[in-house]
Amino acid sequence: MDSRAYIILRVSIAHLCLLILVSTLFPLSGAIKHGGGIISRSPSIKSWKKLESRNSINKFSSFEYLDIDSYGSPSSQPFPPFNSLAPQPYSSLPNPPPSPKTIVTISPPPTPPPPSPPKHVPSPPKVVISPPMAYPPPPPHKSSPPHYAIWCVAKPTVPDPIIQFAMDYACGSGADCKSIQPNGLCFQPNTLLAHASFAFNSYWQNTKIGGGTCDFGGTAMLVNVDPSYDKCSFMST
Repeated sequence: MDSRAYIILRVSIAHLCLLILVSTLFPLSGAIKHGGGIISRSPSIKSWKKLESRNSINKFSSFEYLDIDSYGSPSSQPFPPFNSLAPQPYSSLPNPPPSPKTIVTISPPPTPPPPSPPKHVPSPPKVVISPPMAYPPPPPHKSSPPHYAIWCVAKPTVPDPIIQFAMDYACGSGADCKSIQPNGLCFQPNTLLAHASFAFNSYWQNTKIGGGTCDFGGTAMLVNVDPSYDKCSFMST
């Protein structure tokens, strides 16, 4: 490299540093406006441009304007002007379709169902009166056993005063004592035991339906032998 080229290189570096300093202090547009004229009017810059243009001509003449195709191999076709190239399509990933917006709807509070009408209450079933059923007649009633007559007489083992007291009670309480009076049909035999037996039997036969008993304080008893005699008949029911 000769001394002239070396000087031009140093001056260019100095101007480049100055340009960088100016670009930091001023905006880029201001730096171009203020520094562009200075740099372009500098004689060293003019000489540097001439040298650069001469070197570039020699460089391109050695390659004979070879082009490199898309596969990296040299091509003999000349480079077309940059302005005549068609703009490359801008390839970008297609935007995904917008997701559907979820519309949140606030539903009103559920209204209570209307009251159901009262259910039909079934009417009670009709009472059907059926005709009376004819039942067969009951079987004939079995004959009851023969009725045995029972009489109430005085006990022969009871002392006479007690029998007398019991006979007086029977005659005063509804017994028929006229037959044991003197000249009566049952006066004979004229004994206290015979007269008391007739009075006890007359009282019991008349009152047993109403609850009368043959007891008389333990002085009477029941017998199934008819005590009637001659014309004196003891009552039996």
